[in-house]
Amino acid sequence: MGSQGRPIRTANGSAARSLADRLILMGVDPQVARHLIASYPKEQVAGALRAAHRRHPKPRDPAAWVVAAIQHGWVAPNAAVAARQRQIAQEQAIVAWERRADAALAALSAEAQQSLRRQAADVVERTFDERLATTTIGAMLITAEVRRLVAEQVGIPAPDTEQLPD
Repeated sequence: MGSQGRPIRTANGSAARSLADRLILMGVDPQVARHLIASYPKEQVAGALRAAHRRHPKPRDPAAWVVAAIQHGWVAPNAAVAARQRQIAQEQAIVAWERRADAALAALSAEAQQSLRRQAADVVERTFDERLATTTIGAMLITAEVRRLVAEQVGIPAPDTEQLPD
């Protein structure tokens, strides 16, 4: 026992035991609690437990409500998980846009590709510094500008990362 009369938990598996204990204390059958913890993301289980305590009016059968919330994903993930999911979705949208632009660039003639590269280099030199265009960062900026020019030319809409789902 700890100094405040609470049991001391070991680090090994304590989070899973804590969730199971919390489910059991709420009235969930121990076997069902173990199954939920093994079958669903820990954050989904924890989120359902948090929501059950905050829910007003309280459910008539809190154990049944928590089990259903876990199984049906009624509870939104916490803010950190949602932010990470948004970031992943944004990165995937950008990568997909870059692939489409690269494919469109590859389909153009060598002369058209060269012209777009010259235009992109000019934009980078005017916007930043002509010496920057010869650096690695400059090359990356030129590549990004080429993609933007190609996408604009062939009608590929830019990824709207602000409108991605939460």
